[in-house]
Amino acid sequence: MSLKAFHILFLIAAVLITLGFGLYALIQFKDGSSLSYLIMGIFSSVLGIALAVYSKYILKKLKAYSLF
Repeated sequence: MSLKAFHILFLIAAVLITLGFGLYALIQFKDGSSLSYLIMGIFSSVLGIALAVYSKYILKKLKAYSLF
């Protein structure tokens, strides 16, 4: 597996995990848990969006390199 392929796979996993956790934390807060769930949910969601933006940037930059 090339470095580019690993980077793409890692970024996809990171975006899905951070957005998934953000959604989980926000649902927990909505169900009556403490304020810390709201803070974690917002922070994780913002981080997931930032990773998605970074993914778009890095994929454009790595376009010239082969996947394998």
